[in-house]
Amino acid sequence: MTPQVLLLLFLSLTATAHARREPRAWEAQVRCFSSKAQNGEWYDFNEPVPDLASYSFDNTIESATVTGMWIFYEETDYNAFNAGFVYWIHGIDFSTDFDSQYSNTASSLRYAGSAFDLNEDSWTVYTGQGFTEGALFGNTDASTLGRFSGEVSSIIVTGTSDWTFYQGEGFTGSSVCLTPDIHHTSDVRRFDVGIFPTPSDFDLTDNSIRSVRKGCHSQ
Repeated sequence: MTPQVLLLLFLSLTATAHARREPRAWEAQVRCFSSKAQNGEWYDFNEPVPDLASYSFDNTIESATVTGMWIFYEETDYNAFNAGFVYWIHGIDFSTDFDSQYSNTASSLRYAGSAFDLNEDSWTVYTGQGFTEGALFGNTDASTLGRFSGEVSSIIVTGTSDWTFYQGEGFTGSSVCLTPDIHHTSDVRRFDVGIFPTPSDFDLTDNSIRSVRKGCHSQ
């Protein structure tokens, strides 16, 4: 099966993220360490992990090296069933220690953006604030978000394109234009990301977004 077919299959799924198998990333990756300064035991991940205990790495991470946008959650299943800390890191081969309050707390993790192209123009919407709970990925216009319509509480966009999010289906109603405004570059790679963890960050009412269109079309 070609990557394009796999991507279409992924886009067609509307189950919550903790209930489906998400694809391994080709370029986004994270190396997690059990000690600060990238020391101690380590594990590489290039796919969402709803329960780090399955790798014997629960409540263990103190530092990491990331490529792409990676989100770490205090609870399993991306904090879908219990409230907890959320910690995110983005960059290209970027190494950092976790802030002390997040060290040794991560129980699940996942990346944001395309599985196939680090800097593909894309959007990911989440049903919880802070990129928690269910997630839906897209890289094209969506006149409806299906079961996610009216359930969006946070958004991440990647690539070089703006995206316009609408409160009505079919690109209608009040709207906002979101831009990937954080830029990372290396000798051969580029990663652009826009991070909007709460409705106040994208200036629309919580649980009101129902469609999305590529480009900036908002007044």
